[in-house]
Amino acid sequence: MAVLTQEQYLTLRTKLIEFVDQILVAREIISPLRVDEGTQTYGYDKLSTDMTAAEIISKYAPGSRDIINLDRKSKDVAILHKGFQVSRIDYKSSLKAGVPIKTIGLNRATRKVAELEDSIIFLGDATRNLDGVNTVAGNTVTGGLNWGTGTATDSLNPYTDILNMQTALAEDGFDLKWISLNPTNYGEAAKKIPASDGTWMEMIKDIVPSVLKSKTVTEGTILGGDKGQDVAELVIAEDFELLDPNNDQQLVYIFDILHRIVPMFYEYGAVASKSDAFVKATGI
Repeated sequence: MAVLTQEQYLTLRTKLIEFVDQILVAREIISPLRVDEGTQTYGYDKLSTDMTAAEIISKYAPGSRDIINLDRKSKDVAILHKGFQVSRIDYKSSLKAGVPIKTIGLNRATRKVAELEDSIIFLGDATRNLDGVNTVAGNTVTGGLNWGTGTATDSLNPYTDILNMQTALAEDGFDLKWISLNPTNYGEAAKKIPASDGTWMEMIKDIVPSVLKSKTVTEGTILGGDKGQDVAELVIAEDFELLDPNNDQQLVYIFDILHRIVPMFYEYGAVASKSDAFVKATGI
């Protein structure tokens, strides 16, 4: 049963996805991997020991061959949800205005789910055994000064903090393709450089392709890393579905935004459950 017609549903679903595309932040750093909606657990095989370097061989020798040992890693797909209610009378009134379901209610519920996705990708969720960049980062850097109150010098400033993050990743064979900042720190980086017309942010964007701003990132912390299907993937079983489990005789109609995902961070480096493809800086 449903109170929305197929046309109404498709119209709202289109608006929902358009709205989501505008507000999602963390999805920019992780490759999407869509799986069957019946998927409840996702797993992958991890090399238990890395392969040795490639070699140049003679035409008479077959060359060496590494033995591949695999460890199976798996995670449960998380169910993200936010529901809302609309009275039957309000719903009927909105139909007269040509707008089924108050758009503000739909957008607000969608925003809450999108914010939860950002939080999971950046920070993880220990209760649900979900990894985030903050928990898997195999590299750590200490900032040279507090960006808000410290006095920047030629050697201690926001730009050199980002350079240090870039260097930490490069030593492990990865690139710093993105960073994410709390809005407060993002604003501090946008300050003008003393005795200059430029800003720290302009310099940072010259060396980092993607500079993101998210309130889910802890103030005083920078998250950053490489990206690609071999680095991390966002497994998506259901993508911001709008559920309408109603019949016309109800006094109150209920609607649900359902989103089923799990971020998978592929391990690199000597430390278990960590990835040297990511870096975390603190103390800024």
